[in-house]
Order: sequence, then structure tokens, then C-alpha cells
Amino acid sequence: MVPQPEVPADDAVFWTSYVKGMARACCALVVAGLVLDAGTAHPVAAPAAPVPAGSLEASLAAVHIRRGLSAIDRASVALENARLSARGAIRRAHDVITWVGTLRILQKGNPSLDASALIKRYNSVTTSAFQVTGAKRTACLGLLDKVLPETIDRLVEHVSKVGVGQGCFTEDAFSNKRVLPGQPPRTAMPEAWAKRLQITPESFDLAVQYFIGMADRSVTKKKFDKITLETGVQMAALILSVSKDLGSTTPLPDAASAQLVAAFVAGDPSLEVELQCAVAEKTSGWLPNQLTFVKELLQEHTTKMEDARVPDAAESVKIQAGHLMAEEFALLEKKVEHDLHLVKVWGQKVRDRESQLYYQRLHHKEGRRAKAAGAAADLFSPTHRHAHFHEVPTRDESKIYSFLEDALGNMTRAGGVSSNQVARLSPLFKHLIVLMWIPISR
Repeated sequence: MVPQPEVPADDAVFWTSYVKGMARACCALVVAGLVLDAGTAHPVAAPAAPVPAGSLEASLAAVHIRRGLSAIDRASVALENARLSARGAIRRAHDVITWVGTLRILQKGNPSLDASALIKRYNSVTTSAFQVTGAKRTACLGLLDKVLPETIDRLVEHVSKVGVGQGCFTEDAFSNKRVLPGQPPRTAMPEAWAKRLQITPESFDLAVQYFIGMADRSVTKKKFDKITLETGVQMAALILSVSKDLGSTTPLPDAASAQLVAAFVAGDPSLEVELQCAVAEKTSGWLPNQLTFVKELLQEHTTKMEDARVPDAAESVKIQAGHLMAEEFALLEKKVEHDLHLVKVWGQKVRDRESQLYYQRLHHKEGRRAKAAGAAADLFSPTHRHAHFHEVPTRDESKIYSFLEDALGNMTRAGGVSSNQVARLSPLFKHLIVLMWIPISR
């Protein structure tokens, strides 16, 4: 609040100027409180009652605009504001986009203003931590010199919505010359692609719209890296090149080109993927109608043109015959597709049955092996009813044979084996002893 320099009398009319923001409301409330305390005003009228003319309530409800003229240096005010913001108490230090917006406002009032000199002047009065140097200074000057004014307005509006330092662009994002207008592509590529990917102020403005839209749709709110920015500006340049080609080489109206640009800004998924592939591959034979969106626009336009044209009688007969042939061929195609589907189903059933039989055989073999192993283990188990195992205390063949005969004699006396069975088994013992002896001796 800036009052008049002279002190007014008690009953004199005075005026005040509200600087900005909350000072407007606070000043009015203070004045109202002072007047009410002095008892020079009537109480506030009821909502239904008319407001008396000349009362405090009427004066507070009235808004008077007064334009004050001063000789203050706007650049000095802006630099002081930036210096105070860098203190970090309530406001935050200026980022690149805030600096660019401030410098552009100052250049509007003074077109001959040297932005580089002003930044140097600010660096002389602030601490080293908040000086505008290096990549930050390069980004500020590059945006001021190379991009459209409406592009700066978009960037400033984006930062105004999300807050200083909370935007989708890093501080050094615009210090990269590959994303700014005027820089030719560095990598070797065909001449046609060099023209398509040439970044212009218009394509950069489109890229800014694309990135801001992507940030608004995203949930993570992360900043874009260098590769994403370079790819995005190339995609924007390609979209503008394609839209210009469609306007000059095809009968498409301007609205169709506008639809293509709008789809790119809106983040059409299929269009994004196709543009990324085209920018990455840069094939020499690439054409704009290879984009699905462009192909659909051309087909839609062709259909509208054909529908708008009125055929004559002879041509209508040909068209009807052609429609019948097309429908017949389409029916034949559906029959073939149905037969192919049946063949695929039959082949899958055959493969499923072969797989089922294969696993059944494996299961059967595994069952037989387990059964045979169990029978062998049961046969040689000491608990088997026909098994009588004794440890042979020697490795001599003759002694082993004698030991077996004694064991059989004991079994005969115990009633487990008859004498006739022993007589039949005795010749086999020698073969068993030989078979057992050979591996042991080795």
C-alpha cells in the first residue's frame, strides 16, 4: 500500500494504491477496521436492505482504477525480484523457463535490451549458487533467439500450472543444440530425410505442445531425458513435413492435415510408434502414406469423393455387376478361410493326440520299471518268505560252494526246501559262484 505523501484531515477523502496480491484485501480490511473503531461509519446493512450511498460498505464494494506513472527501471525490479526469489523462503529460484519469460517481457518494453548483458548484471549481484551460467545461460539465450514468442508463452503457462522447477523439462534440456531450431542434423542420412527432420520454429512449437500434452497425461510426472527430447522434435518435424506434402501432392483439404497434427499432439499410440520407427530407420523409400493415420485419411477422402459423384446409367450397371463379383469373391475368400481354419483345428487335434499317446507310453514304461524294481527289491529282501541270505565269510570258490550246500541242508532240515529241489539246484550253484566270483576277483 502506497498512501499519499501528505497526511489527510480526519474528514478528507484519500486514496490508496494496492501493490499486488493479498495487500489489496488486507489494506481494505485495515481501513474498514480503523473507520469502524473511530465510529465514523454506520454498521453493515442487512443483506436484504439497500446499501446507503456514501457508507463504508458502498466504498468497499466500489472498485476504482488509477494508473500510476513512475520512472522505475523495470529491469532493475525484475533482477531484484529474481534475487529475492533465490533466497528460497517462500518463492523458489527462477528456472530456465521463468528467466526466459521474464527476459521476453522486458524485451517487449525495450526491444534493444541485451539479454546476455542483463544476465551478466544479475550474476554480479547474486550468489554463485543461483547465477545463470553454463547450460542454463545457453538455454535461456537459445530460447530467446530461436523460438517463436507463442512457444515461450506455452512454456511459461506450463510452469505457471505445475510450479517452478516442477515442469517436464530439465534445466539443461534446451541447451542441447539438436532440439533447437536452425541446427541441421548431425548424423549422415539421405537428403530427403535431412529435409524432413530439419527443425524449424514451427516444428519446435509443435514439439513443445506434444511434450506438454504428454506430461499432462502422465501420472509419474517425470522429466524428459535427452534422447526423448531429440526423438520428439524429430517426430514433430516429420509430422509438419508430411502435412505439407499432403497439402501439395494430394487433394486432401487443410482440415485433414490439421487432424494429423492434432492426433500427434494428442499422443495417438499407433501414430507415435510408426513415427518413432520411421525416424529411427530413415529408409530411403519411405512415403507419407505408409503411416496408418495418413492412409485412413486418404481412404476416407476417396470414399467421400466417390460418394459425392453421381454415376450415369451405364456406369451404374457396371458398378452393380462389379459389386456382385466383389461379393462373390468375398464369399469365396470366407469359405477358403473357413476350410483353412478346419485344417488347422484338425492338425492341432492330431498333435494333441500324439502328445497324449507319447506321455501315456512314457507313463507306462515308468510304471513297468518301477514295478520290476519293486519286485526285484522284494525278492532279495531279507523279509521275503523264500529268501535266506547269509554273509559268506570267505572269497574262496570251493569254500563258498560248501557254504551254500550247508545252507541248503539247513533249509532242508528246517522244511523250507525239499531234497529234490536241492538236487536240482546244486548244478546251478557252480554257475552262480562263477558269476559272482568273476567280478569280485577283478
